[in-house]
Amino acid sequence: MTRALCLRCDWEGDGRTACPRCGTTLYRVPDQAAEPAREPRPPEPAEPPSAPAPSAGGPGRPTAAPARPPRPAADRGPVTPTIDGDDPQAPPRTRRPLSRPVRWAAAVGAVALVAGLTWARTASPPPPPPSLAAALEGTLVYASPGDDGATGRLWFVNVAKGTAIEGPRTVLPDEIVPSGPGGSWIGVRAGGTAYVFHKLSPSARPDLLAEGALVAWVPGGSAVYLVTRDPSRQDCPTLHISFVNAQNHGDADLYDRMTCAFPDGIGVDGLTRPFVSLDGPGERGVYELGYKTLHRVVPDYTLLGVSPLGDMLVGPRVTVPTGPADGASPILRTLLVWKGVGGPLVIGTPRNDLRAERFLAWSKDGHEAAILGTLGGTRAVWLIEVTPGTGRERPRRVGPALAPQIDSVGATFAGDELFMTAAGVLYASSGHGYREVALPKGAPPPSGPILWLDR
Repeated sequence: MTRALCLRCDWEGDGRTACPRCGTTLYRVPDQAAEPAREPRPPEPAEPPSAPAPSAGGPGRPTAAPARPPRPAADRGPVTPTIDGDDPQAPPRTRRPLSRPVRWAAAVGAVALVAGLTWARTASPPPPPPSLAAALEGTLVYASPGDDGATGRLWFVNVAKGTAIEGPRTVLPDEIVPSGPGGSWIGVRAGGTAYVFHKLSPSARPDLLAEGALVAWVPGGSAVYLVTRDPSRQDCPTLHISFVNAQNHGDADLYDRMTCAFPDGIGVDGLTRPFVSLDGPGERGVYELGYKTLHRVVPDYTLLGVSPLGDMLVGPRVTVPTGPADGASPILRTLLVWKGVGGPLVIGTPRNDLRAERFLAWSKDGHEAAILGTLGGTRAVWLIEVTPGTGRERPRRVGPALAPQIDSVGATFAGDELFMTAAGVLYASSGHGYREVALPKGAPPPSGPILWLDR
């Protein structure tokens, strides 16, 4: 007699096909008493007999069938149930052998890939373009900071020759210019102070040229314009503008007038004409210095820089009573103003204005300018093409994106190349993209403004 067993609810009875309790298919067990005893077969010599699984329950419970030999761990697939004695494991899928030409092509491709990777790791970087190679023949001048955070030392680095020459100690500058006969001296501006280095040896000392509220070098570094505010007996101080010669320290008074306006910008064009921006009641804007008088040429805005051609970069003032919390420069919306050619030209994209922090450098012909600023959330050095027109001028990014705390940024032009430094790294750009330039061994990282000399 065949007995039936439900493995889900432990029901046991006659040979039905489904459990009367839960409807599950029954497990049919032949009556061992009714079947004749069979002699056990000896096990195969190559495989030991499998141990029978433990009993599923108490008396009257059937014992499970002997377990299969375990498969190797690497060959085990997912555990799946067996139904009606069928093995759900699909038979192994056979792969169609590849033809000999296909195998040869695959082998050649693998060899080429390995050779290409090996060459990429061992080959030297591609040579720089001709414009960059020619510019690298000059000398990069910059200041490396000292331990006190206020002073440093000038360095003269020739990247092409791999030389780095230590120069004199200096205050950390805001601007470095060639000065003196044939540009053989170095001029430095730090805030409202101008210095001249007549000698460039490590032991040389700077010569104080001028000190005031604002100071600006004329092109060529032969002189500076100085702006001071002298106290007076009246309510407002006297605004004083003078010209100081870098060779003999001779000076000339150009403007004296009592005013409550505060000077917040100064620049000099290629004809050595000075421009000053003032902030005060009734006197807000950019002014050109005439004969003992000031002529307002741009109302309201503050001055960022003046090109050799007389074009000005200006922006609306940002009132910061106590200074930015992070110590960064005030942010301005930059406008390019054209005298006599309509109104200002906005720098930016259709969606975003360029928010400038400070002007960095003019090209020699005055047709391009480098500015540190933020456009659409990206803070970087941007290149502006200064050409007449209306509407908007789209700047080009010529350096990596910079974090807000990176303030050690400088730029200088060398022909068609723009060199810039940020966080101690030197970069070069021809106006589209940029590349890192390695400094010679022994050259310290630059900090702040840089100058390129064609010698």
